Amino acid sequence: MMNQVEQAIIESTIKLFSEKGYAATSIRDIAKSVNITSASLYHYMDSKKDLLEFIMERYLLQLIDGAHIAIDQATCHTTKLKSLIKYHVQSHGNERLAALVVDTEYRSLEGSGKEKIKELRKKYETIWSHILEAGLKEGIFSFPNLKITSFSLISLCTGVAHWYRDNGTFSLKEIAEQYAELGLHMVQNHSMKGGE
Repeated sequence: MMNQVEQAIIESTIKLFSEKGYAATSIRDIAKSVNITSASLYHYMDSKKDLLEFIMERYLLQLIDGAHIAIDQATCHTTKLKSLIKYHVQSHGNERLAALVVDTEYRSLEGSGKEKIKELRKKYETIWSHILEAGLKEGIFSFPNLKITSFSLISLCTGVAHWYRDNGTFSLKEIAEQYAELGLHMVQNHSMKGGE
């Protein structure tokens, strides 16, 4: 459990990284945003790199856990896919700035930190692949390539973080529902009679 200062540091860092980018954000920027000195900031972290890794790891772990919860109650692959799409869209809309950091700053990682995040991303992508592959084997989905289809759907849903705003025309729930229908339409086997 983080204390108030640690929480403020994480929230401010997410905001700065999403607005300025990792490379352009300095330790001084982060310290100033939470009204502490740069020296005091090192009491809470070892480096800017550690902050980036922490933000990415925390968000991806939440994403993985939330995805499992979203699909656990679903009884068929169609419902699982729709639930996963809705969850991803809502997560990226609700945690927009963190999602932007995770989706755009992977290139800034190095060494073991990059490997750790790569494994978490792969774990999350596998959730999508398993649902799509199972639906394909069952004949309810139809698409030419599993990897490309999986990445296409994830990219489609991830894009919400770039444009969604709370005060927009549509609620996040409405957007998630629309995306679920779009995503399902992309992979559904349209030659099946009576398909959902």
